[in-house]
Amino acid sequence: SSTDSLIVHHRIWKDYDGNRYEGNIWVTVRDFKQSSYFKNNLSIQSNSIFAYDKVLFDLKNQDSSKLYGVYKLLDSIRASNNQTDIQFAATMVSFIQDIPYSLVLDNACNANLYDDQFTKAYLLNQQGDCEGYQKFGINSPIEFIGTLKGDCDTRSLLLYTMFSHYKYDVAILS
Repeated sequence: SSTDSLIVHHRIWKDYDGNRYEGNIWVTVRDFKQSSYFKNNLSIQSNSIFAYDKVLFDLKNQDSSKLYGVYKLLDSIRASNNQTDIQFAATMVSFIQDIPYSLVLDNACNANLYDDQFTKAYLLNQQGDCEGYQKFGINSPIEFIGTLKGDCDTRSLLLYTMFSHYKYDVAILS
C-alpha cells in the first residue's frame, strides 16, 4: 500500500571458479530501521554460554523473511545458471566474502579499548574499515545488507540466515 525507500547496492563479484555475477541487492529503509531497533532492544537474560546464541537466533528470525532483495538476485542467478545445491552454496559464500571486511564493535573504534590482539592490530593498522557502537558487536543480516559493513560473525549470521532460507541443513557455532 504505502511505498518505502530502498537501500540499494549494485554488486559485481566472481565465485571460486571465476564465474562473474552482477546485480542489485536491496532492503527497505523500514526493515533496516526495524532490524536496528530490534537488535538495540534485545537483552541478554543471563551470562550463560548460550546467551549470545540466543541473540544470533533472534536476529536471524527477525530478518530472514525480509531479505527479498537478496533472495531475488540469488534466485535469478541460480535459475539462469542451473546451479546444483553445492554450486549455489558456493555462489552465496563468494557473494558475501567478496564484500570488503569491516570490523564491527560494540564500543568505539579505538585500539586502546580492546585487549585482544586482532582487534588492537586491526585498529592500529588503520587500513581497514570499522563500525563502532553496534550492540553485541554485530550487524544483523538486514543491517549488513543495508550498510555492507560486516566482520566474521556478521557474515556468518547472514550466511546462516540465507542457508536456512534455502533449506540447507546448517548450524551456527559461537
